[in-house]
Amino acid sequence: MPEEVNKFDSSYVGIDEINIKDFKDCILNGYLLNKEKDDSKYPHIKKWLQYDLFAREDADEVLKKSDILVQKLKWYDETVNCKERYLDCIFSMRTHFNMFLRLYEPRAAFSHSWLLYYFDEVFSDKSITEFCEEKKINKELFKNCLDELDKLAENTHTIGNYMPCPDETYNEVKGYAEGLTFFNDRIELLLEELKKGEHRDYINLECANNWKEWFEKNIKKLCLEELFEEEFKNINNTRLNESLLVFPIHKKIGRVYKFECNEIASFKDYLEFVNDWIITRGINLLHNIK
Repeated sequence: MPEEVNKFDSSYVGIDEINIKDFKDCILNGYLLNKEKDDSKYPHIKKWLQYDLFAREDADEVLKKSDILVQKLKWYDETVNCKERYLDCIFSMRTHFNMFLRLYEPRAAFSHSWLLYYFDEVFSDKSITEFCEEKKINKELFKNCLDELDKLAENTHTIGNYMPCPDETYNEVKGYAEGLTFFNDRIELLLEELKKGEHRDYINLECANNWKEWFEKNIKKLCLEELFEEEFKNINNTRLNESLLVFPIHKKIGRVYKFECNEIASFKDYLEFVNDWIITRGINLLHNIK
């Protein structure tokens, strides 16, 4: 165990606990909100909101502190300090959920505390029915989309949705500042950029080549092959899975990024693929290290 990890830290996960489902549970341990009996719809979204608002540290820290990262996954050497173990949550709950909220209930996207307080009202059958009737959206389709968002909230902090990063700049480029404009915190859009090189001012040629080399070396080790359509050869000559490209890049509508009502179906299909992919990859990662 790394010296900087306190063995009494409740967020530490040992090798014997590798099958843990949700790292948020370690972070939220001891919070009253997380222990209350709750019959709300979309319970995983609600738990994610509690984590987003009240967690004392990032769920990534659970994996960073764990011997699993070094002894089993071998993503980092034990000599690497926890603070220099850069991890990425591959598919972002925050990005996709906020974009959905900007379409459905903009006040909630602006304030997650407001959403948690009015959670049962916002996601009541009455509110959903009124929205679908006003926007002329198929209600069953809309609720299926919400079900997939709830699954993403459950899956987002599981081992199947984590990977180490090529370097310390990867997360910022993928999901912050200008990177959010170009890549929307979506791994498939960043991989497309490495293939096409359309934003050289943001990812220069040297960085792109370094990242391509890193991915090509680690794709199989990290169980990322299913991001691609056929057997992975190299980034330039292997097509990305079409199920990841069915949903268009997040568009800037007015001052914010959101999608439109006629894209609910493609968003639902995209989330369905992502959730199945995360679960399958988690199983494969655990199988490979036992």
